[in-house]
Amino acid sequence: MNDKDEISRLINSAWDNEDETLKTILRDKFEERLLELNISKNQAVENLEIASRTLDGIIDGTLKQVDFLSLLKVAQFLEIPYDEITNLYVQAITIKHKDDLEQSRKRNFILNNFDLPVLKNMGVIDSIRDFEHIELRLNEIFDLKSITNYNADDIEAAYSSGKIKPKNLKSRKYFIKKSESIFKLVDNQNPYKRDALVEYFPKIRWHSIDVENGLLNVMKSLFCLGVTVIFQPKTPALQLRGATFAVNGKPCIVLTDFRGFYPTLWFALLHELFHVLFDWEEILLKKFHLSDEENDLFIVKQKEDEANEFAREYMFPQKKMEIINNQISQRLFIREFALENHVHPSVIYANYAYDNGNEENNLWGVYQKLMPPINDLIKALSNGLGANAKVSDFATYYKNTIFNTI
Repeated sequence: MNDKDEISRLINSAWDNEDETLKTILRDKFEERLLELNISKNQAVENLEIASRTLDGIIDGTLKQVDFLSLLKVAQFLEIPYDEITNLYVQAITIKHKDDLEQSRKRNFILNNFDLPVLKNMGVIDSIRDFEHIELRLNEIFDLKSITNYNADDIEAAYSSGKIKPKNLKSRKYFIKKSESIFKLVDNQNPYKRDALVEYFPKIRWHSIDVENGLLNVMKSLFCLGVTVIFQPKTPALQLRGATFAVNGKPCIVLTDFRGFYPTLWFALLHELFHVLFDWEEILLKKFHLSDEENDLFIVKQKEDEANEFAREYMFPQKKMEIINNQISQRLFIREFALENHVHPSVIYANYAYDNGNEENNLWGVYQKLMPPINDLIKALSNGLGANAKVSDFATYYKNTIFNTI
């Protein structure tokens, strides 16, 4: 036997014998006590006034339902402290039923970290009660060997005080974890240079005119600049338009179809690019920033308002809206004015609805028919992959088809 085999044997021998040692501690103590008193097991059972099966269950760690009175009687019989017999019994039963306890631990982990009704609503799982199925699906999605490898540590968001617990925390963590996992698999090798992004900025808006390919082309260009942009289906529990992450020290942006309108995809992109340009140091420190409509913390709202104003002014500034407000019903005029300003007409309608819409006039509903359908664009952004798709499937599609890195 060589040294490596001997080392392995010694290490394994220590662990191989551990279970059996713990299982026999109480049994050995009991047998020693019988010899000490010179009595039989039956006499001990009569003395303790407990059933023989209960006694065996205690000293062998096989009793699932604890009879604490019997446990205390056995402690008195063995003349050991109550806390000692409790610890020995817990150790024995833990090993005896380790498979059951491991399954229980995983079920509790799932309940603590995932909003099961939301996942079912998204089509990620088929049942909120079949934990074997739930674990299998989550392991598949995140490519985990064990569900307990899911890293659900709470990461403080950029511009968050850390004192306010966000709403729908489990769903937020799920979105964060899935997005980060995709970005890590995509693994953009291009260096990020802020100056190069600033130089490219004037070219972004005019791509909005091309509904079919414009956003995809911008994503490809940004990727070459070290900024990775992906799309993820909206999460019903979150009012989340987008998010910016720092992955491997580079900006990564997620867009969602939370609003379901073409121009809002562009607003979301420009909103996140604002955070990349002007809040990058904070995001690098905190690892991510979520642009949602749930957080009313003043400093977060202030930064969101700044990003919203930036996106709006970049896509179609207020001074130009003032020129065409009285002509909003003239579709041909709006179309020509939009094309002259290198922007899709739906951006103008979205701005007008935002400024003047209310429950009575329902302008979003009125102008919805003037906005291009986005089903084909969403399919192109995600290859038709839904919320139940694996992170590796998303990453492979982005790498192979959108970013052409393979």
